[in-house]
Amino acid sequence: MIALRHRSNTDAAEPRFKKTPLDLKARDFMWPVLFMLSLSMIGLDFPLGLLFCPLVMFNRFRYDRYDFLLQLSIFLGGFSMITSANIYFSLIHLTFLLGLVAALTMKKAPILKKVLTLICVYTLGILFFVFKSDESFLVQLTGIESYLSIIYVFVPFMVFSGREFDIERFFRQLMIYAFIFCGFYILDSAVMGGMFFIPNDPSLATYGIESHFWAPYIKILSFEFPRRWPPGLFILMLTVYPITRIYKLNKWQWALIIGAMLVCRTFTFTIAFVVGYMLCRATARQVVFYCAAFVVAVFALYQLDSTLGEVTVEGADGIESKQSALRVKSSIDQLLFFDSADEETLASIGTGRGAQIIPKMELLFNLDREWIGFGFLSRTDTKSTKYIIDNELYVNPEFETEVATGVESVPFQIILDIGIIGLIFHVIVFAWLWLIVRRLPHQLFFLSTILLFAAIGFSGLHGLIRYDTLILTGLAWAAVVLSCKRTLPGFNLPPVRRRLKDPQKLPAT
Repeated sequence: MIALRHRSNTDAAEPRFKKTPLDLKARDFMWPVLFMLSLSMIGLDFPLGLLFCPLVMFNRFRYDRYDFLLQLSIFLGGFSMITSANIYFSLIHLTFLLGLVAALTMKKAPILKKVLTLICVYTLGILFFVFKSDESFLVQLTGIESYLSIIYVFVPFMVFSGREFDIERFFRQLMIYAFIFCGFYILDSAVMGGMFFIPNDPSLATYGIESHFWAPYIKILSFEFPRRWPPGLFILMLTVYPITRIYKLNKWQWALIIGAMLVCRTFTFTIAFVVGYMLCRATARQVVFYCAAFVVAVFALYQLDSTLGEVTVEGADGIESKQSALRVKSSIDQLLFFDSADEETLASIGTGRGAQIIPKMELLFNLDREWIGFGFLSRTDTKSTKYIIDNELYVNPEFETEVATGVESVPFQIILDIGIIGLIFHVIVFAWLWLIVRRLPHQLFFLSTILLFAAIGFSGLHGLIRYDTLILTGLAWAAVVLSCKRTLPGFNLPPVRRRLKDPQKLPAT
């Protein structure tokens, strides 16, 4: 086991590990696979899943807190496995309430008091924009809780209260769940041809496709390889740091990750992962080499994609657009010809995301609310005609009338919610979260996490405003601090015992 050694809690240097093979045995997967299969059962509305899942989590709480913490995070986030409808309770409410209970009941070390103060300031700022809106508070409540789900950062400290925390053991367990998610994605697309192991894929749910144990949506060995939306792979963003700094993956482990990426076929997500991987592991000279190799690879893929022809894709809200088969050529062309594009062309950007954004931003400026936003409108509960628009840029007239919110680009969504001032405030809060831990070993783990989630947010992949990605963000921040409990003031730990094989079995204080 690798020991953490640093001079003080203000030493900003990243620990220098010698990368070792990630040697995983079949027994390492037993409890994680049982948990993930129980989530699949819950997602398929199979009643026994609601029995198996708590039993597995209770066992892990008693015998392996690392496993339990990851299971709790995955359960609350859903990640295309389960939805609120499957458990008859809102996952957003549950995440926020659990984080709030942890924040209020825990004895807090000085570093946690700083975070609590920051979150309180963030909350007051969010409430300022909420009360500037003429939408009712109850309608805005879900949006408020989603933004404030970063309070989940306190939950890992509650789980490991009075216990040691070995970040390498945490990373090892994290990799296991990442591999299982990748395997489930590959099995669902390549073997099941539908939604079985990942039964709540939002890309298919958009078209009203559902999968239940009595009527599973599967086409076994159809070899259609349907695309899967990436929420289940968000956990991969947390693996970039351990992959580049600690572990040396073997061929089958890389095959799982690459296979899941091919199934996902989300250009922004893949690019963010690859670029994050290169920047985390490279020296300055290697960055130049990787950038050159990346440009060559993209050029080759662009040429290959050009020969495969175009396909018609129906994007969000019934918007149809022409795209290249691999989505590489079409994505690059949109960026290259952005400045010269007319409104119709701009509307087709990002599989129709432009059509979502343009009329809603126009309304925002027409109502002079560009600085403070509309508030947290709801696509289903907002009834005020002021915020209802007829979007003529949509191809499908069925979707023309809609509420002026819900765009698949996080920066624009933040501006619609809390305005330009709110966007600046949001960025400052998350930058300050990093500043609090910037001198701790493994701070790059948290920094890479927030940068990668911010990057994929440009294409609407939840960014840093949705409860699921904020759960993972809070988990990353907590892991950085928990790994330094012995050197940071205010964490009451029992003295180290000799011959103790399992440090997490220290008695709680």
